[in-house]
Amino acid sequence: MFRIGSVSIHNDNNIEIDHEDNQEGERLFCEIKRHLEEVQKIVDDEYNAKNYRWIRSTNRNFNGIRRIVNDINTYRRRTHNPRTWRDHNNNTLFLD
Repeated sequence: MFRIGSVSIHNDNNIEIDHEDNQEGERLFCEIKRHLEEVQKIVDDEYNAKNYRWIRSTNRNFNGIRRIVNDINTYRRRTHNPRTWRDHNNNTLFLD
C-alpha cells in the first residue's frame, strides 16, 4: 500500500479516500445543488415575469455553467477514449 495525499492505493488496486475528503465532497455537492436549485427558481420567476433586461444583463454570468455543460456533453459524445491527460480539462478530468 502507498499513499498519495489523502488517497491510499492497496496492492489489489483498491483505492481508499480519507473520510474527511468524502465529507467535504458531500458538502460541496449539496452546496452546488442548493445554489443551482435557487438559480433555477430565480430564472423561472424572471422568465415568467418576461424580464428580458435582467437576462440580458446577467447572461454572461452563466458562461461558466454553459462551458461545464458543453465540455461534459462533448466528452461523452466521443467515439474514442482520450489518449492523454491533455485531452481532458478541469470539467472532464475526473468524470465517471
